[in-house]
Amino acid sequence: MKNTPSKHQNPMRFTALVLLICLTLASIGTFLFLKSHVNNQALAVVNLQARHIKSQIQSSVEPEAEALTRLAILWETNESINNAVFAEHAKVYLQHQENIQAISFIDVSNTVQWVIPEILKARLEGVQEIIGQTHSLNTQAHSSQNPFL
Repeated sequence: MKNTPSKHQNPMRFTALVLLICLTLASIGTFLFLKSHVNNQALAVVNLQARHIKSQIQSSVEPEAEALTRLAILWETNESINNAVFAEHAKVYLQHQENIQAISFIDVSNTVQWVIPEILKARLEGVQEIIGQTHSLNTQAHSSQNPFL
């Protein structure tokens, strides 16, 4: 005898197949919903962090910009101020600012003047000394007959 499926097995298989398809579709839908939710949450976190970073930058840069603006107005509007007085104002400003290392301005003779804090001047002099020594060594190396230098 042949093993033939009964009339009741076909509808059971069909029902199981439909149920399996429904569960698969529900799983895919749930996965897509969760993926979308996670993406939205990640975007919200990134936006929150960006707003926080923006406020930090604003709070650190705005006071510096305002002080620089005041310095520029002092130089621009006060024709009687001389270079030494303005340089003193700039030095005081530089002592209280971490992010600005030097200030330049053009004096009445159209010469660019630089105001550099003493600590930075010492560093620059050290760098210039090193550059001078390196230049001296390079000059000596080129003038010698040693082919390996």
